[in-house]
Amino acid sequence: MASLTARELVLCTLLGGVLLNWTVGQLMRAPEAPATRRLGQRAWLLVVRLQFKSKADVAAFLAIFAPMADAVSSHEPDTWGYTVSRSDQDSLALMIFERYATKDAYLSVHKAMKHFMKFRPKLQAMQDAKQVEVTGESFTELGVGFM
Repeated sequence: MASLTARELVLCTLLGGVLLNWTVGQLMRAPEAPATRRLGQRAWLLVVRLQFKSKADVAAFLAIFAPMADAVSSHEPDTWGYTVSRSDQDSLALMIFERYATKDAYLSVHKAMKHFMKFRPKLQAMQDAKQVEVTGESFTELGVGFM
């Protein structure tokens, strides 16, 4: 049986570590969100654009957004989607897509949740410090297509 060289041993160890890390990451991922399409029911959407001043500001925002998104997923059954995306043309531009069963699910439930009340002042502080400009619009689905 041939023995491995030191270089081959290091490469095998690194590859094994990468595979182990990926496997553990897959096992620790949150379960996929349940299907949220409801026959005949049209969601209310909020689309929020965030334009940051620096990459550090983006990172700071994502650090406060991640626990917020986790809490929304766990505690708001009428929030059908809640995700952030980065522009592929401007790394300082993010877009939050929020999808609710009804406008009331946003106004009366989401905005009253403890995790929202903890998150929103942090985002407001970033706005006040001119680290981010926030704009947004709301929409009602027309029932054509799918998300």
